[in-house]
Amino acid sequence: MHSYCIANPPIVLFACELFAWYATSRAFALVSEEHYNGLVNEFYVAINPGQVIKVSNGVGDVWSFGVRTHLARRRLLCEILDENRLPPHEDADDLKISVTHETGIYEIPIRIIASNDASREYRFQLDNKYHIIQRRGFYRLPNPRVFVRCTINDEPVRMISVADISGGGIGLVLEREIDIKYGAAIALEIVLPDRSTITVNGRVMRVQKEPEPNRFFLGISFVNIAKADRAKIVSHVFNHQLQRNEKDK
Repeated sequence: MHSYCIANPPIVLFACELFAWYATSRAFALVSEEHYNGLVNEFYVAINPGQVIKVSNGVGDVWSFGVRTHLARRRLLCEILDENRLPPHEDADDLKISVTHETGIYEIPIRIIASNDASREYRFQLDNKYHIIQRRGFYRLPNPRVFVRCTINDEPVRMISVADISGGGIGLVLEREIDIKYGAAIALEIVLPDRSTITVNGRVMRVQKEPEPNRFFLGISFVNIAKADRAKIVSHVFNHQLQRNEKDK
């Protein structure tokens, strides 16, 4: 017994290393799975009732669905909006939806678990994995259809239009130059086309005179914006881009 302990320490060491490797690998797998599920849950929450989502298949067919409500276990109740075309096949195994997130645009595989021709309702099950379409900073949507009120030091700022908006900030065009410095705090109230209102603080990142007379650009970065509010803005930007792309086809 004594000689076995002396003669085989490499075996014992190898066994310990093998167990440690397995435990580490398993722990990594669990973390990865939690990471996937966590992000998919974030995407799921970011899909709001009343929102129009695009469902596509592997050959490039695209359908528009209106989200009615969330269901348990990452399921969505939706209504198909396309009236003059065949709906996706219920047995299709290559369906997916595109979802915007603050870190980019992602595709989530889905499958149809039930449908009703009379009510045009579909129940979708979201997969627990996702694919990255484009990882990038926030895309800025030019000339967005939003209304903005802003104040600096409790004084309202008169503006002409909203130049652009993204999940990270907003650009405003003012009718006159104001005495404001880089880094100054600004309070914003943003009204989206669906009439939802976002109240957020911002920081001035750029002030410059525009070529047109009496036009001054103010670039603002959002500060500590709530995830839900950022998701609303990103979703608006993404849906508006989809509409523009469809018009350009």
